[in-house]
Amino acid sequence: MDDLAHHLISSRTWLQRAARLRLRHVEWAEDAVSETLLAALERPPAFDDPTRIRAWLFGVLRHKVVDQLRQHMRDDGAAAEQALAQAEAPAPQADPAQRASGAQFVAALAQALQELPPRQARAFVMSEAWGSSTAEISHELGITHGHVWVLLHRARVRLRRGLQAHVG
Repeated sequence: MDDLAHHLISSRTWLQRAARLRLRHVEWAEDAVSETLLAALERPPAFDDPTRIRAWLFGVLRHKVVDQLRQHMRDDGAAAEQALAQAEAPAPQADPAQRASGAQFVAALAQALQELPPRQARAFVMSEAWGSSTAEISHELGITHGHVWVLLHRARVRLRRGLQAHVG
């Protein structure tokens, strides 16, 4: 347990950085990291290789990040929308009309994402927001590469329609 505790303590910083990059909300990121470390303590991995532990921790963190997003989209859509808006906010030098337009777009995108089937939304967020590869998405969702492409295509079509309704 001493080796695992050492790995967990030394991993906390990069876990926090990874969670913040994905969630863009400090409290949610801290919650995801805490849940990741708690899960690691409750069900320690069956291997001792530090690189495998790091990869395993990152996999657990990805699940916890998705859980945080789901929870906050369900519980407090406004806060999740605000987090998305902060992540996609225009540069400070943008004029007020551009900032308002950007915030409206982010709100429309958040609404359109909520209307997607959960698996489509998750695949889209993993691909576009996190930059996950098709292989990572297929592994994470337990589906084939072809199914990933179908989910992404359908998500993009539905998002495009939803956003066009907002704009037009």
